[in-house]
Amino acid sequence: MARWAMTVLCLALLGIGGATLWQVLRGSPAFAPAHRVAGPFGDWRVPLAQAHFDRGEYYRQLGEGYLRADLLLGAGEDDALADAAQAMARASRAEELLHRSLELAPADAFTWASLAWARAIQDRVGDARPAMETSWTLAPYNAPLAMTRLAFAEFLAAAVIAPDAGALTTGEARGIGRDIATIARFKPGLAETILAASPVIAGVHARAPAE
Repeated sequence: MARWAMTVLCLALLGIGGATLWQVLRGSPAFAPAHRVAGPFGDWRVPLAQAHFDRGEYYRQLGEGYLRADLLLGAGEDDALADAAQAMARASRAEELLHRSLELAPADAFTWASLAWARAIQDRVGDARPAMETSWTLAPYNAPLAMTRLAFAEFLAAAVIAPDAGALTTGEARGIGRDIATIARFKPGLAETILAASPVIAGVHARAPAE
């Protein structure tokens, strides 16, 4: 009797485990073609294996693909650059995919930073700034993100704000200060180069309170 009960229990646990595994796998691009989205050239490749199982990561990487080389590369085989309309369309598509990623992982600071760039490329700086500020809020000290966020600060300086950084919001100034502090901790030489080249970042850094 005890052996029969144990057999039933094991079978039940095995069934629960199998059902749980199926629920996880059915939503991953690797096992569910319905969840795959075509890339700029008709593929659905992703550079990291985990993205085949994590739909939020999958949509983020696919969206970022539109923002990097795929944004400007033409569709032919002659390595020609995409025209402005095609590049803008890809930036818009990137924004759609990044929104899908944020629906699944709303606290991903990397996705928010990429979303900011997608909007900036479309000349929507007013929409881009809150997205980047969200990235700074979610991951205030993040070495992998620091350079792309400081590049965004440089973009703001060239596009909309004065060289003295007076038009930065409090959140932007705090985020820039923390990013340069993060770089200075791990690569002080690089931080010095950035400060020497950027009046905006140098001005924020000089006024930043100690933390």
